[in-house]
Parts: sequence; C-alpha cells; structure tokens
Amino acid sequence: SKTQLTISEAHLIFKIEFLRGPRGEHTSRSVHASQIKPGDHILVQVPQCQGPITEMVVAVSTVERQGAFAPVTQEGTMIVDGVLVSCYADIADHDLADSLMAPLKNVYSWAPQVLGARGKYAHGYLKRVLRPIGTRVFGEEMFYQGPESEVMGGKEMVTSVFDWHNE
Repeated sequence: SKTQLTISEAHLIFKIEFLRGPRGEHTSRSVHASQIKPGDHILVQVPQCQGPITEMVVAVSTVERQGAFAPVTQEGTMIVDGVLVSCYADIADHDLADSLMAPLKNVYSWAPQVLGARGKYAHGYLKRVLRPIGTRVFGEEMFYQGPESEVMGGKEMVTSVFDWHNE
C-alpha cells in the first residue's frame, strides 16, 4: 500500500545513505525535505517492526497548504505520518539545531509557562534570535533558502508530499 508524508520543505528529514559493503550498512543525515527526491531512502516506522526501517521514496509532489504544527520535542525527533523526522526546520544540521535549542528546552522543563502553551513562543525565538545569529556565525548556506512566505512565517506554506510503498 502507498503511504504519504506531508511536511514543509524547510523541515529536516533523515535521508539514508548506504555504505559500500556486503552487509547493507547505512548512515543517516538530516536534509531539508525539499532535497528528498524519488529513489532516496528515509526511515519509516512499521507497526510489526521493533524500530524504523528504510523505505524508498517513489514520488515527491509539492502543494500549498495553510497552517502547520511543529512541536519541539525533548528528543529533537518525532514520528510524523509514520516517518522519523527532526522537529527542526530552517537550519540544515539536526545536531546543531538540537544543541542550539538545548537552553530553550531547559527553560521549558523548569518553567513551561514562559514559552506559552505547548511552547508556542519557541518558534519566535528560533526566527528572531537563532537565525540572525546563526547566519552570521555559520553562514547563509546553513539555512533553508526557500519560498519567502515559509521563511518569513507567512500563512501559505509550500509543502512536500512523499510517497513510498509499504509492504
């Protein structure tokens, strides 16, 4: 059966890269969803398996949708539509984003009311504080360079839809 993930193009997803060798070993790295193409592999959670498995993306399409919900989790990852994704967007490196968010996560664990219900002010911190500092320190290339409405927080979001076949 065909399964879909709908995610903004700026959000990070873990792309699987297979290593050379007879055992089929692989590694993953975070990339913006806009960089995933048919033939790439992603991590998918299948109910009958202990952990995530790799699945090949068979199609990618782009749609415009309004609104989004992007929680920041303590782990920095989450399962969305059965796919293991990062809870971060904009910055290109998941581990770096997770490190930069550590202080905010600590504040939330001590005093969640400071960040509003379900951390609603966290995204403002990311866009107004971390992005300007990050672009100066790490360079513009470390950040998503996409549609103006998405980067600037407009109502319309360009969204990637990934299809894969789940056996």
